[in-house]
Amino acid sequence: MSEQDPVRVEIYLDDSPEPIGSYRPPASFELDTKLLPDGPHRLLIKATDSAGVEGVREVRFIVRNGPGIAVMGLTNGDIVEGKIPILVNAYSGTSEEQWEPRRAETPAPIPTWSWVLFLLVVAWAMFYWFATWTPPAQYANSPTFSSAAAVAAAAVETAERRRAAPGAGEFAWAELGARVYEQRCQICHAVSGEGVPNFVPTLRGSRIVVADDPTEHVRRVLLGSGGVAPAAGRRWKAWMPGFAEVLSDEEVAAVANHERSSWGNSARTVRPEQARTVRSESRASNPASGTPSPAATNPGSPPTPLARWAGGTRLGGLGGEIYAGRCQPCHTASGGGIPDYAPSLVGSTVVTADDPSTQVRQILFGSGGVERGPDYPWMAWMPAFGELFSDKEVAAVANYERSSWGNSARPVRPEQVRAVREASAAGR
Repeated sequence: MSEQDPVRVEIYLDDSPEPIGSYRPPASFELDTKLLPDGPHRLLIKATDSAGVEGVREVRFIVRNGPGIAVMGLTNGDIVEGKIPILVNAYSGTSEEQWEPRRAETPAPIPTWSWVLFLLVVAWAMFYWFATWTPPAQYANSPTFSSAAAVAAAAVETAERRRAAPGAGEFAWAELGARVYEQRCQICHAVSGEGVPNFVPTLRGSRIVVADDPTEHVRRVLLGSGGVAPAAGRRWKAWMPGFAEVLSDEEVAAVANHERSSWGNSARTVRPEQARTVRSESRASNPASGTPSPAATNPGSPPTPLARWAGGTRLGGLGGEIYAGRCQPCHTASGGGIPDYAPSLVGSTVVTADDPSTQVRQILFGSGGVERGPDYPWMAWMPAFGELFSDKEVAAVANYERSSWGNSARPVRPEQVRAVREASAAGR
């Protein structure tokens, strides 16, 4: 720099008395830190004007060209005692063309705050899981909490309920129809609706049951099979009893709808007004039929006890099992029957007679379609069991009746049943 310059700048490094450079401002230069040891340094800039007045600026900096050093286990200001584990790692590479970053990774324990955060997340997850293990009732059957099979079953059930659920002016028949069928029809037509071959017709796909016009179906429920004899072309050996004086219009329509929508059947629903119309028409043609009893028109009246066929359960042996499965729905568990519908067996002269022929004949051939009158005051026709039961089974159920509910009569032997059967076949 010449003496004529008004201002000159001198650069000093650390405590050196000699400047590393003298420049006329503005000045630009390079400081090669590779020539300096790592650590703190000081750059001193002095600027002097033509009058000899001097300005000073100091810049402190730290040089770190050597390998990086990491220390784990001890920091500045720590107060320690005893033995402490210390981990030291050093890495370089600032001057390498291909530097591997993994060499700068210092193995260290997971920080405490990370463990605390992890435990908080786990605790929250467990709380949420337990809180939703038993979902509220309104969500229990939702897709979120139900299996695929349960969701599918619920969808089917919902569709059925919607089909049977009452809307404005609609008739709720599903529950009532199932109950009436269980109490009145299931004993002969079976849970599956298949009936008994050659004895009771099937309801599955029945022409009468699935017909668009339910009149004949309702008429059968109200009046039964009317005592039609096999000789007149009837295929079924059992006579269906009429329920006109036992069931109300709502119950008749409900059980008809149960049959028309079960076991794969799909037919138009029946309304109580339609049952009432058929009942009125039947009453007009036959004044003795078609009038419901007080019990039928009273929705609060208890239903007739239903026999439940419990496989393996012996109710008084073979006779008790047969009675529970075939006789109890009409004659009831107490043997008292149903007033105006089925006779009582308690103290019955037929059941307690010394000669069991009449009792056996009624079990074998039923009431024979006898018209209701002074000699037969019951609304129900007793079905015939001769082709369904063996001689041993007929004798067993007869003995059950002859020895139950306070009855005490001579036992019946299968040979006596065979004799009655043969005599009837011979026309005697």
